[in-house]
Amino acid sequence: MREAVRLEVDGQVFEVLEVARGVWNYAWVNGPDPEYGFRLAGAEDSVPTRPEHEESIRAFLAEIDPRTGYLADRADLTDLAD
Repeated sequence: MREAVRLEVDGQVFEVLEVARGVWNYAWVNGPDPEYGFRLAGAEDSVPTRPEHEESIRAFLAEIDPRTGYLADRADLTDLAD
């Protein structure tokens, strides 16, 4: 396993950690919830490059509802709690 790496992408900070061979956890450090982020899995022997990590983060951020700071499906659940 590798050590966690902090990446800043478009003003957002993520801690990227390989949690199993080929499985990467992206914790959104300055997001709405300290436990929020996403996980990606690939081939066990593949190691994404920094630009590939950044591309994955940008794709995740593109799906975030700017009103709530959560993915659209999570945002819908947040609206129900109001």
